[in-house]
Amino acid sequence: SFDYDRTAGPNRKATESKPRSVSGNADYRRLITKALCLLKEHKPDRAITAFHQALAILPDHNQFDHHYYLGIAFQQTGQLEKAADCYRKAIGFNPNSDEKYLALASCLQAQSDYHGAEQCYQQVLHKDPSHPKAAFSLGTLYLHQNDIHNALKWLLRARDAQPDWGLLQN
Repeated sequence: SFDYDRTAGPNRKATESKPRSVSGNADYRRLITKALCLLKEHKPDRAITAFHQALAILPDHNQFDHHYYLGIAFQQTGQLEKAADCYRKAIGFNPNSDEKYLALASCLQAQSDYHGAEQCYQQVLHKDPSHPKAAFSLGTLYLHQNDIHNALKWLLRARDAQPDWGLLQN
C-alpha cells in the first residue's frame, strides 16, 4: 500500500528543484488524491496538510482545482479569510466558474462582508439571470439585511427558476 506521509520526505526536495509536468508528477497527484479523500471523509485539518504538501511540489498549477478544495477545507475549519483567499485564486484560474463565485460569496457572507457576497452573487446572475442557487442566496442575503423588497424579488426568481424546491408556495 502507498504511504501518503512518506511523499513529503526527502523525495520532495528533488521534485521541487526539478519540477516535472503536473500529469507526470506522481507525488503531487497522490497528495491531491489524499487531500480530496480526507475532505470527503470530513477531515479538513488533515486535508489542508496534504494540500499544502502538494502545493509545495507544484505551487503554480491548478489541474486538480486544489485552490477551490483547499478553500472548502479552510472554510470547514472556520479559517474564513484563508478560505476566501483560496476561492479568489481558484476564480483566477477559472473566472467562468459559478461554483467558485458561490463558494466565495458564502465565505464572505459568513464574514459579514455582505457587499462582497452580493457582488459574487451578481457576477453569477450576470451570466445566468435565472441561476436558482445564486438568486436564492442573494434573496436570503437581502432578507438578513431586512431588505424585504429585494429579498422577495430574488426569492421569487429562485422559485420560478427551480419550482421543485418548494420555495414560497401558497
